[in-house]
Amino acid sequence: MKTLLLDPALQGLTKIDNIAMVLIGDFNIPSNSKWYNQITELFAARDLHAEFCKNVRRPEEATYSSENSLVLWNDADQRIDYCWAIDRLDDYELMKLDVVDLDVLKQARGEELSDHWAQLFTVVPRPSK
Repeated sequence: MKTLLLDPALQGLTKIDNIAMVLIGDFNIPSNSKWYNQITELFAARDLHAEFCKNVRRPEEATYSSENSLVLWNDADQRIDYCWAIDRLDDYELMKLDVVDLDVLKQARGEELSDHWAQLFTVVPRPSK
């Protein structure tokens, strides 16, 4: 098992398989764009929202929607915010994560905090095989 040297004092205590990595944010890119594909390929990343929705057989929810009064144009319903799991970094296998619950948090029209709906993920370590 490889040890990730974060701090010499932690060597031997911090194991790479106990570290998970996610890339989360407001990327303002639709999932059918070349930029989405480039991020996914560059980091060998898994889109946790899409993966969860596929597993539970429910449609993906928009995070940017004309239902939100702060959105400036009609028919803007799309997901442009992401949570990607990074399972590998260089030669290191990282702890894999799975989503067990996902909510897109919407506020009442006129009471929105942002023009994007927040996503609330419940993630757990993937069981070892």
